[in-house]
Amino acid sequence: MITLPVEFDASKRALIWLESSGVATLSEHNMAKEALKWAAMTYVVAAIAYLVTLVQYTLIFLGNRDRD
Repeated sequence: MITLPVEFDASKRALIWLESSGVATLSEHNMAKEALKWAAMTYVVAAIAYLVTLVQYTLIFLGNRDRD
């Protein structure tokens, strides 16, 4: 969860650098923007998977307590 803002900020800074440095053409810049967006989304999916796993283990733990 902590890495989400860091990743989105890094992507934003990378796009700003691409614009200001002139390293990429407009077409390449748009493709880089799309690639960075989807790279950042992998962190979002990982965070969701972590939360689902946390809920699953919490429910397992609470369910086992009822049987004792």
